[in-house]
Amino acid sequence: MMLRQPVKLLRLTIAALAAGTLFRCQTQWIDRPGLAAALFGGTAYAAEAPVSQGLAAARQLNQAFVEIAGRVTPTVVSISSSRTSHSRNRQPGQTLVSMGSGVIVSPDGFILTNNHVIAEAEDIQVVLLDGRTYEASVVGTDYTTDVAVLKARNLEPRANLPVIRFGDSDSSRIGAWVMAIGNPMELGISVTAGIISAESRKIDILSDNPLNRQNNVDLSIESFIQTDAVINPGNSGGALVNLDGELIGINTAIASRTGLYQGYGFAIPINLARRVMEDLIQYGRVIRPVLGVVIKSLDPVGARALGLENPQGVLIEDFTPQSGSPAEKGGLQRMDVILSVEGRPVMYSHQLQETIAKYHPGDIVEVTVFRSGRKLKRPVKLGSKEISAEREVKIADKPLPQTGTLGMQLRNLTETDIRELGLEKQQGVLVEKVTEGGVALKAGLLNGDVILAVNRKPVNNVEEISSLLDDVSPGTAVLLMVTRSGTTHFIGLELP
Repeated sequence: MMLRQPVKLLRLTIAALAAGTLFRCQTQWIDRPGLAAALFGGTAYAAEAPVSQGLAAARQLNQAFVEIAGRVTPTVVSISSSRTSHSRNRQPGQTLVSMGSGVIVSPDGFILTNNHVIAEAEDIQVVLLDGRTYEASVVGTDYTTDVAVLKARNLEPRANLPVIRFGDSDSSRIGAWVMAIGNPMELGISVTAGIISAESRKIDILSDNPLNRQNNVDLSIESFIQTDAVINPGNSGGALVNLDGELIGINTAIASRTGLYQGYGFAIPINLARRVMEDLIQYGRVIRPVLGVVIKSLDPVGARALGLENPQGVLIEDFTPQSGSPAEKGGLQRMDVILSVEGRPVMYSHQLQETIAKYHPGDIVEVTVFRSGRKLKRPVKLGSKEISAEREVKIADKPLPQTGTLGMQLRNLTETDIRELGLEKQQGVLVEKVTEGGVALKAGLLNGDVILAVNRKPVNNVEEISSLLDDVSPGTAVLLMVTRSGTTHFIGLELP
């Protein structure tokens, strides 16, 4: 007698969804003789049609992508910025053009983009998806976060520019679907899809910039959203959106050794970018809230030494200023470990910087710290630090012939400068701005340096340093004597 024994056969329906996979499993009972017949030439069971639910889910996701692209792409513009290089005798040279993207955030033409997209630009043009073209001006820039705001000029009456809808980057989660949308002019609109691969990423593309270091303090904020959605050159400044079509990030960088996409892209969280944007629109500069602490991320050894089981939180090493900082006034102490701000955990120093930067000066935040084996909560009223916008720097009364090629702007010292910089007398010329990619910055000059001498010859004003540098032939190296934070430095500078 042949026994009829039930055997489970799992029918697996796979609906491929771009970068993810949806699985649907069902259980069906069949008898062993029937299975044998199907496998060895007997009467086979008829194959069933694909499960309609899986295909329907795939089509729904596909339609979601189509609808999001249709709604968001009109709000993403192409940005073309240009500047003219100059020779040492101020003769115009080659016109340099850079391309990028931006996102329209208001009907009257405010556009959010990256600082590096429009850095040093003399002329800026934005082109909408429908072909409308406008000249644009810079409202403000912040190189510490790589955020810039533009304003489209000479809009026609009732231009009715399409506007993107803001999302909440704090509510985004690893694994969530996102779309990266850019508008590089040479290619036109570009839409890619992927997932959020990681959050709070620090990749040292901003902290390595000497412009972001003042008095040995790193002012840059890097806490990027990481995605595997393709972000290529020209898409910088474009939109990273969720499946509701909401803006959650500004595309800003790729992980690459070649300049092309190699698997990872990075976006500025919109909650941070929006906070910076609001300051730039209202004040033309960023007024950053500060705790007033010198911090570092904990490693496993340091965590154990402090009595923590895991390396979590950020260690307070000191206060800035050393007496009377907002954190100290709020009851925090050196060697406290900051675990969270307003209930949001912080694991790394850059994550704490991003968290605080989203508030306003004067806001009171609840800070949870670990101290001597106990968790404590302390209310801290945030202080403020003004971050000067690059384009608000004063230009010397007499433009320097070398400014364009050396990448620095100078001015005479004022009594206020002498007092604030702790100088003994009015000697030297203030370096008010060094530009990215310039000879001065590469040589090591920083904003706020005071040049005291050129080739051992003292300088007291802009005219004297201009005259000395004009007498030097291109390709010649000069030695600058510089004072910085009370310390003297000697910097070699080769004139182009």
